[in-house]
Amino acid sequence: MTERSLLFIPGIRPDRFDKARNAGADGVILDLEDAVPADRKAAARQAVMPWLSADRRGTPRDPALRDLPRDAPVAVAIIPPPG
Repeated sequence: MTERSLLFIPGIRPDRFDKARNAGADGVILDLEDAVPADRKAAARQAVMPWLSADRRGTPRDPALRDLPRDAPVAVAIIPPPG
């Protein structure tokens, strides 16, 4: 499948991760690079890691998202660790 629409979500906005995945795009990119200020990159990694490891097959907490498809693939735009 060729992705036609990709949503880039700043890694410092975990409140948007589920919404992005349910928005109907062909894919979601959790951005730890350009969309995150240098002094917030560690916080972004801390926000993205638990979300990626959580079970996303359950019912979303937000009722507005419950009837939307939840199969958009998710990728992460990464940065090397400091040092």
